[in-house]
Amino acid sequence: MTSRHLALVGMMGVGKSTVGREVARRLGRVFVDLDTAIEKTADATIPEIFETEGEAAFRSQERAALVEACASSEMSVIACGGGVVIEPANRETLRDGAIVVWLRAEASVIAQRVVATSRDRPLLTSGLPIVTALDGLMDARREAYSTAADHVIETDTLTATAVADRVIESFERESA
Repeated sequence: MTSRHLALVGMMGVGKSTVGREVARRLGRVFVDLDTAIEKTADATIPEIFETEGEAAFRSQERAALVEACASSEMSVIACGGGVVIEPANRETLRDGAIVVWLRAEASVIAQRVVATSRDRPLLTSGLPIVTALDGLMDARREAYSTAADHVIETDTLTATAVADRVIESFERESA
């Protein structure tokens, strides 16, 4: 097995946390959810960080959490926040320390998945319809995801178990 971490990237709602937990369990690795790590360190929720400190402060905390996760000697599956790939330094950290799998879904599918939690997602509180906001975020991030990813998995019509199967297949091919 490879001595690199496995990182899942993609938009909110594509299943990074759900799939990541399953993949970590099946591979016998530690699961790291960057958003959870940030909230624990900051003793605040992501929406609270955005509201009180702003997006730039959140991105700084996200960077620190990513560097720590990728530097760990204990191999893990890392569920990255949706915007982690925005920063070129984060993409470099991911490339250097992990095999990166981009979980991709259409905005309409993501909207169905996140509608119940959209008020807890700071980048979806602009007042725009959720699908419109997601389309804009996807357009802005598409190239960064593409640059960061070693593998891409379309998740629109797949169950979390099927996505986990494909993530593991991609990881094992890369590790061989």
